Amino acid sequence: MTDWYWGATVRVDAAAPLLSRLAVEAVGPGVHVQRADTAHVTLLYAPLHSEDGCNDIFTRVRGVAAQQPPFKLVLSGLGEFATATRIVAWLGVEEGTEELVGLRDGLCSSARDVLPYVWRPHCTLLYAEQPDVYPTVRPAIGDVLEGARIEVDVDALWIAGFPATGHAAHDLEYRLRVPLRT
Repeated sequence: MTDWYWGATVRVDAAAPLLSRLAVEAVGPGVHVQRADTAHVTLLYAPLHSEDGCNDIFTRVRGVAAQQPPFKLVLSGLGEFATATRIVAWLGVEEGTEELVGLRDGLCSSARDVLPYVWRPHCTLLYAEQPDVYPTVRPAIGDVLEGARIEVDVDALWIAGFPATGHAAHDLEYRLRVPLRT
């Protein structure tokens, strides 16, 4: 049985048109554009679990989500995380940071987070697994994002995951909706 990476996320369905364009225009070896129907902001990156491990995470997330009223999230601007092995291009958070930070703090106090770097709220656009290829797709990313500003009315979190043998850009699945306080 394959283990899964599970997490708590905010869906960003409004980013689908941008991701669809990127999938056509930002093409190169090792470039993985986030699938258009899975744009999200990750709030909690849990340790590997079995495929049904999303139910345990749901229980933990539900209590935190129930305390947060719905809020507006606005994403804009290009950011990049760069390591020796890959570059991640992302949309930054223009509005809603305080709510995201509060949710993350609550989630990390109730569940173990294994994010391998310091958390920064963002919506991943693509992964360049060959950093030397990134400069060849960077102009296309800039063209696609020109003036982009995405607004999301957040009324729920989602438990999402992907198999350990997969890739977050291609294999992410939303499994359980967790409503915010109504």
